Amino acid sequence: MTIQWAHSVKEIEDQKRSGQGIQSFKTLPFESQSLNSERGKATIIIPTKAEYFRILVWATHKNTPDFLTNWVDVVPNKTYTLETGHLVPVALMVGMGC
Repeated sequence: MTIQWAHSVKEIEDQKRSGQGIQSFKTLPFESQSLNSERGKATIIIPTKAEYFRILVWATHKNTPDFLTNWVDVVPNKTYTLETGHLVPVALMVGMGC
């Protein structure tokens, strides 16, 4: 599982137009020691000027993720809950230009 950050809507739009794909954004690994095993919670430090994030998930050992979420607005001190239904196969998202 990885968190991907974007600084602006323009950055997201430029990435879509360029066709660079998922690798063009700053990506931080989701470190297991940051997880609270009691409820599966993690406290994440938001990178400077990050305004949006999405979650990437690997179900296989491929170079590209198998699932991802839509971009979400960053709100400091907000708790986000990741539900299974938020994860969309990457093949479907790429086809939609996301």
